[in-house]
Amino acid sequence: MNSVNYRWGFLLPVVCMLVCPTTLSGQTRTNGWFRFTGRYRFSEKLTTDLEVQHRRQQDGTSGYPLRHAALYSIRPWVYYRINEGVRIDAAPLAYYILYPAVTHRGGKSATPTTEYRNTAGISLRHRLLPRLWITDRTLWEYRNFSRGKDILRGRARLGLQYNLSTKTKVIAQEELLFNLHGVPTSHLFDHDRLSLSVQVPIGGRFYAEMGYMHANRLPLLQTGLQKEHTVFLQLTIDFTSTDKRI
Repeated sequence: MNSVNYRWGFLLPVVCMLVCPTTLSGQTRTNGWFRFTGRYRFSEKLTTDLEVQHRRQQDGTSGYPLRHAALYSIRPWVYYRINEGVRIDAAPLAYYILYPAVTHRGGKSATPTTEYRNTAGISLRHRLLPRLWITDRTLWEYRNFSRGKDILRGRARLGLQYNLSTKTKVIAQEELLFNLHGVPTSHLFDHDRLSLSVQVPIGGRFYAEMGYMHANRLPLLQTGLQKEHTVFLQLTIDFTSTDKRI
């Protein structure tokens, strides 16, 4: 098998899980997340991304995982690397369209809520072995909704990254999201994500990251945790000229 087919081979389990009408657990939901990112590096220190995202949700708790829209968003990022281990991350203004969960089979998505989001934080990484890194990211998000109260949310992510080659990576991460302001004390916990993914190059400018994520979520209008299984596909194109690439 040539290298191109090998790279696209990572897509097979993702496609199979998305098109099959299956539920991994009677009490869970299955989702599909897709993201496209355009990237430009101005220098070794300064990088910008424009991220467009779409998420799909299943039909109730036992239907097709791609039946209904769950989210649309567009978000610009600015990254400033202070040194090899420290980076400042900021998304000055992002726009989201959020759809409520479809709770029963055959149901329809309700009217969506719009959100404007401001995000800032810091990312850290430390080399443990020649190919193994430990990563950490802390973010603060101010979420302004068209309906309901504004929310200040914190995010803390810890991960391991193993470089199979200079451009192929295996990434394991856990992220905790918690509400700091704008919700009852019973909903300080927002949700927790545990994910495993593989990032591979596709040609000279394209990169794909494919993976699986398990989440425990506490929706604002519920008192019990909602378990979610998500498969995701993220495509990135680097518009940087060859002489500027890191």
